[in-house]
This record gives sequence, structure tokens and C-alpha cells, in this order.
Amino acid sequence: MAGGGDDSSEEFVEDDSACGEEEEEDGDSSASFESEEDEDDDDDGATGDDSDVFETPIKARKRARTPSQQPATAATAAPSSSSVGGSTGANGGTAAGKKGPAGAGASGSAPKTPKAAVSDYMLQSNRPYSYINVFDNLRKKIPKAMVQKLLDELVRDGTLKLQEYGKARIYYANQDALPNGAGDASADKMRTLDQEAKTLTSQLEIVSKQEQQTRARASSLSCQPTDDELTKKLANCAQELEQAEARNGAAKGQGRSVAAGGMKTAKQSFNKFRALWVTRKRNAMDVVDMIADGMEKKPKVVMEMLGVEPDEDPIPPKM
Repeated sequence: MAGGGDDSSEEFVEDDSACGEEEEEDGDSSASFESEEDEDDDDDGATGDDSDVFETPIKARKRARTPSQQPATAATAAPSSSSVGGSTGANGGTAAGKKGPAGAGASGSAPKTPKAAVSDYMLQSNRPYSYINVFDNLRKKIPKAMVQKLLDELVRDGTLKLQEYGKARIYYANQDALPNGAGDASADKMRTLDQEAKTLTSQLEIVSKQEQQTRARASSLSCQPTDDELTKKLANCAQELEQAEARNGAAKGQGRSVAAGGMKTAKQSFNKFRALWVTRKRNAMDVVDMIADGMEKKPKVVMEMLGVEPDEDPIPPKM
């Protein structure tokens, strides 16, 4: 029985050594994965912290591994029953590490899948994009080829719509799939929205006209003097009026008075002589114009030749 136990222990040791070699290769591959993840982390730092969009398999595997679950190597395994138990524990830890993403997803909030991230982005933005636009807007977290495949899948699922313009493929959200009736574009609703738009446009025009009128009135009022300025100006005018009345009274007291009949006779005489002045001036200018036309000269030249002095005084109005 003891011999049988020793043989089984040796078999376990040999198995454990094989497992250690496999896990050493796994450790090398995990190191390469970790180096790739470090490069991804550097890219994330350059483009922004958007790690919550979705989780790649490399990130999930790295997060699942803990220091206590690192695989044991063949150098650390010893041919004893205790080492067999330790290697078995290491293998158990490795197996648990491989199942880490599922356990992590169960313990914490499940990260978004690439398809869910693309779908959520297209539905929330509700704008037409090419697959290159989506690739850039998601901070290049998803490979470009995968983005196009996911968009095509969403088109087949009915979440998105596709419109092709030659070689260009434009994806946009299916309006019927939008939440809260955002995609309801029925004819009745469109007519209602058009009517509301017309009503608001007419109201805008009325308000704009009122604004222009108000601005014009405000501009005109700003040019007018204020109440204080008007009060000062009125006081100055009243003072000037008192001074003018005082001078007028002094002038009346110094001159001789004229009777009402004499004032009327003087006005009639003035109007008579004024009419004669206007008639003679007009006749003289007619003669000068006729001579100038015959001589083909200007009236001013003819008046200088004839020695006529023009009457430059303005004609006073009638009284």
C-alpha cells in the first residue's frame, strides 16, 4: 500500500511538473498580454479615460488575476506530498484565474460589450455617421473592422438604418426604435409640428417689429433733453422774456406815438412804391435779356457795357 502511495505521489509530481511547464508558458503569454495591456493603457491616457465603455478580453483576464493566483513554475515544485498539494493549490488558483472574468462580472457591474457600446452611442447621438466617424468618436476603443461589422449587425437587428451613397455607407438610428416615442414621425404629428412652427414664426415676426419700434423710440427719446435740462432752459427763456419786455417798454416811452390812421396811410404808401419798384425792375431786366439774346452775350456783360447798375437789394414783403 505504501509502495502504491509512493508511485501515485511520483505520478502527481510528474503531472505537476507538466502543469508547471504549461503554466510557465501561460505566464509568458500573460506577460505578453500584460505588455499589450500597458500599451492599451498608454493609448487610453492619450485619448481620455473612457475605459467604462466596454472591457476587452485582455483587460478582463488581467483583472481576474491576483498575486495569489499567479501560476507556479516547475522550479518551485518539489517531489513531495506537500509540494503536490501546493501545486494542486496553484493549479486550482490558475483555474480560478481563468474563470475570473465570469466571477468578476458576477461580483461587480457587468461592463458593456462592444455591440452595446456602439448601439447606445448611435441611439443617444441620433445622427448619421460612417463607420470611421463612429470609430473616431468612440476614442478608437473598438477596432475599425469590428466597428463596421457591429454596425452591419445592428442594421440587420433593426436598431439602425443604412443608406448608401456610392461607396459611402451612412448609418443612422432607426427612428421607430428610439425610446419615449422620439421616433414617432407620423403625418399627423408632422402637420402639428409644422403648424406650431408657423405660429411661432408669426409670433417672432410680431415681437421683432415691436422690438424695432421700441428701439427707435428709445433712440429718439435719448436725443431729447431731460426734465432737468428743460426746467433750466425754461427759466432762462423766462428771464430773457422779462429783459425783452423791459427794453420794449423803455423804447415805447422814448418815441412819439403814431395814430391808427397814420399807420394805415403809411402801409398803403409803402405797398404802392414797392409795387412800382418791382414792376420797373422786372421791365429793366426784360430789356437787358432781349439785348443779350440779340448780341449772344450774357446779361451781366450787357449791363456792364450799358453802364446799368443792378439792384441787388432783396424786395421786401408787402405790409
